[in-house]
Amino acid sequence: METYDLLFIESDDFNLYIKGIPYDKKYNSLTQYRTRATLEKETMVIRVEGKDLKIADVLNIDSGQLEAIESNSFAPIFFENGVYQLVITSRGKKEITFYHEHPGIRNAVAPFGRSTNILMGNLQFINEVGFTSFSLLSGKEKLLDVTLEIFPSKLNYKEDYRRLLEEVNDEMYNLAFHFIKKTFLGATSILSENPSQAEFFRLIEYFFIEFKKAIRRIEEQPHHHLVTENQMVRGDRLKHVDRKGMQYLRSHMYLFEKTSSGISIEGNNYMPKKG
Repeated sequence: METYDLLFIESDDFNLYIKGIPYDKKYNSLTQYRTRATLEKETMVIRVEGKDLKIADVLNIDSGQLEAIESNSFAPIFFENGVYQLVITSRGKKEITFYHEHPGIRNAVAPFGRSTNILMGNLQFINEVGFTSFSLLSGKEKLLDVTLEIFPSKLNYKEDYRRLLEEVNDEMYNLAFHFIKKTFLGATSILSENPSQAEFFRLIEYFFIEFKKAIRRIEEQPHHHLVTENQMVRGDRLKHVDRKGMQYLRSHMYLFEKTSSGISIEGNNYMPKKG
């Protein structure tokens, strides 16, 4: 597959190049991908901020040429699991370093050979979808910030993501979730330890309806059974002796004593002291 210049940035201090394949591996050519991308009408987010920038161009797949980032909306050209070659050349005496929050990507870009004026490496966004950012530094001075949007194989992931959030919201209304902050939404929701009264009311309003429905179902179709409870009492208070009580008395004959009235056994009356 043919590689293309995807991004070119020039400043007083450096030149930056990113080369790679501007389409997902399921497409055999840029022409085939261009047709699909036109139908999908997806556009990517790309932001470049830096000191003394002269040129900031990105590949436009419609024209096949590099164009100024501010001049147009561009179809996606960076994809998960894609490999992109990054080359940075210093134009002055400043020693430039590359920074990315992910150690694997950060360590992949290093000086070329013995030269400290050239940084080179491969950027590979393994299963990473959404925003990714990297910076160029000279000591503590920040020379450049670049934010790219990495797309999955399906170009319409934004619509799928919105639909997923709507489905979750329908199930758990007004609950706060910590969404991945690097997605295209650009905002986050966090779980609060001290929710406001309005949040509490909305939760109660939603779940109390389901709670009342559950109570009504129990009232209409209760699941119940009878439980017999045996208690040890004095003999004069014995009532309703069941099978378990009779078995207890049979195995504890010493509890019986002679009385004037009671159970007649061989001409004598007996009553248990307890049972």
